[in-house]
Amino acid sequence: MQALAAQVREVIAQGERRQRKALLQSFVQEIRVVSRAEIYPFFFVPAFRPPCGSVPPPRIELGHAV
Repeated sequence: MQALAAQVREVIAQGERRQRKALLQSFVQEIRVVSRAEIYPFFFVPAFRPPCGSVPPPRIELGHAV
């Protein structure tokens, strides 16, 4: 995941215009057009999650009233 983030930063900072455009287009999942004045892009950003059950749940400690 860190390698992907580093590549994205590099393309944004130093890439050519067509490379930046292609990168951003790859993250667009959907574009909803209501009118010329209302256009809503929805982006997909890959995320990493550990498999279910592989990380123990956080411990919750209850405070005691004095």
